[in-house]
Amino acid sequence: MIITNINQLRDPVPTTTFVENEAEVISSALFDALNEKGGLGLSANQIGVNKRLCVIQVTDPFYLVNP
Repeated sequence: MIITNINQLRDPVPTTTFVENEAEVISSALFDALNEKGGLGLSANQIGVNKRLCVIQVTDPFYLVNP
């Protein structure tokens, strides 16, 4: 689910901590959504996950934690 209501994205996301493998699971979901929609980047809060993590896929895919 990609959030389209900009008001849901206005509040800052607090510094994020992750449990084991959580960043990899979230980044996998982000890459799936990104590839489905054909974008270049996507952040966790855009799919309803209130964590500081984003993915960018320009040449080689990678993810950023606490960007």
